[in-house]
Amino acid sequence: MSDAMKIDTKEIAENVEMPVISLGCDHLKKEKVKETVKNWLALGGRGIDTSLRASFQQVVGQAIKESKIDRKDLFLTTKVPNCSFRKIDGWFKQDLKHLKTDYVDLLLIQDPHGGNCVKAWPEIEKIFDAKQARAIGVSNFEKEDLEPLLKIAKIIPAMNQLNVSIFETHSETIDFMTEKGILMGSHSPLGYGHDESQDLTIISEEKLIKNIAKHYKVSTFQVVMKWMLQHGWFLTLPTIPNKVKLSDADMSGFTLSPKQMKN
Repeated sequence: MSDAMKIDTKEIAENVEMPVISLGCDHLKKEKVKETVKNWLALGGRGIDTSLRASFQQVVGQAIKESKIDRKDLFLTTKVPNCSFRKIDGWFKQDLKHLKTDYVDLLLIQDPHGGNCVKAWPEIEKIFDAKQARAIGVSNFEKEDLEPLLKIAKIIPAMNQLNVSIFETHSETIDFMTEKGILMGSHSPLGYGHDESQDLTIISEEKLIKNIAKHYKVSTFQVVMKWMLQHGWFLTLPTIPNKVKLSDADMSGFTLSPKQMKN
């Protein structure tokens, strides 16, 4: 479609291109899931980020099916809840069933707690080796969580999703990830919180951000997310009704200057 959103892709693993922005589904209200996913796909979005913890993941799968978009044109990220290594195979089979697919594009361990991550990671590698996940990674892992995992890993995590925003930097962990070749993903690019109660005025009323937004004729949220994209991070678009628009994901029309990137 000619008016489809323009969202770049970048390689995260060999022959695996991922959209730099995916739709975040985990915190949608159940009654809004199907409508939001369908609208995202209709706008041209192709990255979808969900998880087994989302009690409505099967609704995401149904919305994808009803969209009639070829599976190969989508990028599906899902997650197993934690490092309970004996449960990973069963959890992942539920993910596939919910999403009505026989593979995912990116599989993450959502949380480093609840089990033994050194034992859990080989279970994730088995899924990769079976070609049921095109890339694998983790989420919410700090440096101290990554270090023991990397000592035993045959496959380095492609990505680590963190709660990173202009409010939370995790600089030590990000520096370590850069050193080890692990890509940065932000699951909360506008700060932690994913519903209408989240106070986003710290972004929308910040004078510097407002001035940049006015200059480029974009939203303040787009300015903040563009800053992260230009750092090379992948983002999960938060779905916050009446605040963040799905179309905010299209930031192809402007580039922040080196001076603006430093502020």
